[in-house]
Amino acid sequence: MKLTQEQIETILDELKPDMLKALKEEAVKNIQNNFTYAASGIISKAVEKWTAEEVVPEILKHLTESKEGLIQIGIKSAEEIVEGFSKAMTAQIKETLESSYKRSDLFKKLLGLGI
Repeated sequence: MKLTQEQIETILDELKPDMLKALKEEAVKNIQNNFTYAASGIISKAVEKWTAEEVVPEILKHLTESKEGLIQIGIKSAEEIVEGFSKAMTAQIKETLESSYKRSDLFKKLLGLGI
């Protein structure tokens, strides 16, 4: 079936309101998406700037005021880690030395004799 120019124009005239409505809805949706994207970017930048200007200096001030205490906590933690490591190594060596077979292997390794 071949459509005449007049039939095509009639169909287009009938569809025109629906096509315009769909185009308008799509345009509104695109504008809303663009606005949301732009607003999100602007808000993120504003929050980042405010955090850098208002929050970070307060945190740095508090850290500076607490510096000595934080250093002491760090030193104490390091000492506890070393102490725990030493105890674990001592226990492992003691266990190894209690077994004559393991003791023999340990001495061979210490003397570089291999296994």
